[in-house]
Amino acid sequence: MSLGRRWGDGEALCPYNGAMEGKGAGGAGIGPGVGVVSGADAAYFPLLAELIASLHDAAPGLPVGVIDAGLDAHQRRALEREGAIIRPFAPRSREQARALARRPALAVNFAKLWLDELFPEFATLLFIDADCWVQEGAVLALIADAAATGALAVVPSLLVAQDLTIPVRWWLGLFPELRTFNRKNGRHARLPRALRRRLDPSPDLNAGVYALRRESRYWPRLRFWQSEILRRGGKPFTTDGLAMALAAYADGLPLALLPATCNAADRWLFDPEAMALTLCQPPYERIGIVHLANQKKVRFDPEARVRIPDRSGRLHEIGLRYPYFANRAARVHLALASERG
Repeated sequence: MSLGRRWGDGEALCPYNGAMEGKGAGGAGIGPGVGVVSGADAAYFPLLAELIASLHDAAPGLPVGVIDAGLDAHQRRALEREGAIIRPFAPRSREQARALARRPALAVNFAKLWLDELFPEFATLLFIDADCWVQEGAVLALIADAAATGALAVVPSLLVAQDLTIPVRWWLGLFPELRTFNRKNGRHARLPRALRRRLDPSPDLNAGVYALRRESRYWPRLRFWQSEILRRGGKPFTTDGLAMALAAYADGLPLALLPATCNAADRWLFDPEAMALTLCQPPYERIGIVHLANQKKVRFDPEARVRIPDRSGRLHEIGLRYPYFANRAARVHLALASERG
């Protein structure tokens, strides 16, 4: 049983072990035609490699597409050896070209709304940010199935953060102003007031994990709103989530809101017996996709440790990257096998 997967010429970037393997794409309930897409530049390649390793463990055989936002030749060869389909993103407008000239990694954010054209071989496109990893393969089928009727399958941002409080700014101590993602970025993009009011009562959508069918009516509307946001001076980094909100709430397209297990980025609990991260509220479900969006130190230092409580409140100093959990699960698996043997 191998304890490491080789990524590149003699470089083991992504150790894992079969102790965390699922039953395969079909065995995990994932239907035909589903493909996972992610993307990265050279700096995010180690995270992308770990995401793909977690996918191989959770759902072997599930095809993977990669948006090349600045990978080097060595990294592309490593991905190709793993069977990944690699596609670049070319700017579709002057606004995109200017933004990419300043920050090439924005190619992933822009490309999220063009996946049906970039990866036409996938009937269902399931996007997962590179700073995520899959702990429970069953959520992949849940996400893909939720998009089956053409709806956008996505997790509300409040659930991603496991925090249901809504940020409010008080003017003169008397007048409250919502400080949600939709409101802030809608204002920055100078959207008409009537349009912004359509967004105000609706939950922000986290574009880090989502799924759409290739023929969904969302794609042209997402691209329309992306173009409008950029044309009006909106922030390039937030065009994906804001365009999703506009397509769902302004255009009235169908929306399938997913549970926090499908994309959890904060307030985890640690289960030391199961070597797993769980949600922080009963029934303490195991997280399906762990998102490291709020963990900058962890994203760039694979040896970084973070103090995470268990259900009793006891703190555990642990890693949050996929190899940390995979390697420890492997040791438990081998120990149990030795006892049985």
